[in-house]
Amino acid sequence: MKTDRIYYPPGTLIYTGDYTGQETKMELYSFDESEYTINQITSIDEVPSTPQKKWLNITGFNNIDIIREIGQHYVISDMVLEDILKTDHRSKLEFVDEQLFAVLKMVYLKNDKIVHEQLSILVLDNLILTFQEIEGDVFDTIRDRIVNGKGNVRNLNIDYLFYSMLDAIVDHYYTALEFVETLIDQVEELVMNEEKHVMERIYSTKKDLIFLGSSILPIKASDISTRWSFKSLKKAFVESLTRPKSSEIRFLT
Repeated sequence: MKTDRIYYPPGTLIYTGDYTGQETKMELYSFDESEYTINQITSIDEVPSTPQKKWLNITGFNNIDIIREIGQHYVISDMVLEDILKTDHRSKLEFVDEQLFAVLKMVYLKNDKIVHEQLSILVLDNLILTFQEIEGDVFDTIRDRIVNGKGNVRNLNIDYLFYSMLDAIVDHYYTALEFVETLIDQVEELVMNEEKHVMERIYSTKKDLIFLGSSILPIKASDISTRWSFKSLKKAFVESLTRPKSSEIRFLT
């Protein structure tokens, strides 16, 4: 059951999603061109102060104290932490105190069902923090590139890891849409054959379509390129705000 936040002041850290009781876990990837390490950590103090690029993935919001400690350690505002824990956001991308903050809807297939959860990403200096409601995501190919040194993820700066994450999320949107199209074809066949329980199938498919429609990221995946730095990303985002008719953030060289 979702927590009622109406009577809590702004900045109150309370998880409002459906995946309650999920143990809070932290997995740390540290890597550079020559090597990588993967560690399961229990305290933010275990993150080493090394020049390597790092990806800290946090899953589960059962332990709010850990989320608060991460915020204190990396000087993340309470309002951003609140957004991480509040799961009724549309996808957004913004800069808060020079930190790039993204709130996205992550969608993927599992056992022929669409799984969706809110994913929050913070891009800091040489570090990416990801916050997931539950274990399981769309980043296995990225993990494989880190472990096996494939592609450019270990060679380029931390921005490239962020772009790779966006790319993976968008790819899985399309996979989910194709899956829903198949479901629609099946429902049409059931209607033609006057099968029972067809209304339940229609309702379920409609819910999937509504969620996907509200989740599509306002960033064109084909615009993602390794040429763009953090500054050019910021420039593109700011300039996009001056074009109210545009539904996309176009990255500029």
